[in-house]
Amino acid sequence: MDTTHQFVIEGVIVPLRKSAALEDDYVPSRPMGGWLMTYGKLGQDGKVVPTRDREGHIVEAAREVGHIDWDDYRKGGRWNDTHDENVIIGLPSVLEFHGPESPMAKSHGKIGFWTEGHLFDRRDPRSWAGLTDMQGKARSPTPRELERADHFHNLATLLKGTPRPLGLSAHGKMMVTPDGRIVWARVPQAAVCELPMNPDATFEVLAKGMADGIPLHEILEKSVNAGTIAAAVPQDLEGGEQHDAASAGIDTERLIVYLMDHYFLSRPDAVKWIRNFLTRRGVKNESR
Repeated sequence: MDTTHQFVIEGVIVPLRKSAALEDDYVPSRPMGGWLMTYGKLGQDGKVVPTRDREGHIVEAAREVGHIDWDDYRKGGRWNDTHDENVIIGLPSVLEFHGPESPMAKSHGKIGFWTEGHLFDRRDPRSWAGLTDMQGKARSPTPRELERADHFHNLATLLKGTPRPLGLSAHGKMMVTPDGRIVWARVPQAAVCELPMNPDATFEVLAKGMADGIPLHEILEKSVNAGTIAAAVPQDLEGGEQHDAASAGIDTERLIVYLMDHYFLSRPDAVKWIRNFLTRRGVKNESR
């Protein structure tokens, strides 16, 4: 059995070790995602403006791939409660670097590392498959861990769409220069925080199949019926799909950006939903 999960860093696939008990088709009930480390904001002119955290630091190490050691996070990363390593509340499954040319960076206006995963759900024991103790032995969350996972998920749901969402904070060791630049870091865990050190490191509920209780395919249907016109078709879709979508009068690029902006999907996830939506509507690529 394949016991690896895929992390994507700037288009390069690297394995993440996970428990064989976690089914490949497992869909978590509490999917979350956010910016773990950011270097700066991306302006409409394409220029990157470095930003400082609450202590005046610039995370220069998040400017590009190669200056942060993610090995432990990839192999067995954890999400903890506000930098308390003894209270684990969730597990990561995705790590992506988004540079200035990334569609997601352009959509969110940020440069840096994005992560996804899920918080524990006391109603679903599968949500903590892969959780181990310090000796590597499988364990279940403590009552305190389940309580804090409930707390953060409830709070994230309440704050969704507001100017002040939850945040993430890199948990590990960092090298800081005298002028306040973080030039290297080792990050084995991420801390879920109500007030993160980096205001740009936001952490929010992801909508994998539902958005505000509505299936995404219904949202897409309403968007198309509202009168979008094929003006730009993303290269993420294959040639035949691009042609068929345009012929059907569907502006797929606008729909992708809409899903990313309003429902916090990564671009690959948004493209998957667009592809499924086109199939539902009978817009198929007959040449494939």
